[in-house]
Amino acid sequence: MYKVIKGFFDLEDYKDTKSGRVYHEYVEGDEYPRAGVDPGAERVALLASDDNLQGEPLIESVGAPTDETEPEPGDSDETSEGEAPAETDKKTDKNASEK
Repeated sequence: MYKVIKGFFDLEDYKDTKSGRVYHEYVEGDEYPRAGVDPGAERVALLASDDNLQGEPLIESVGAPTDETEPEPGDSDETSEGEAPAETDKKTDKNASEK
């Protein structure tokens, strides 16, 4: 998966309309490529280098895509095997219950 680091219109991702081609616009922070588009390795390498028409990298690698249904680390109350349960901020006052 890649992240857009500088906005651009993808000249290889377009729709033909009556008034001409409409190119897909990527803005900074977008995921590249968008769903349903499978650019070749050569295209990805071109956009990640300064060898494209804008003369600077437009995307950068951010690792494998994540499954949105998986919980983020630290979001679960469950503990892994061998881990102690996390401490809570709740403190009990034994003296308060004896009064």
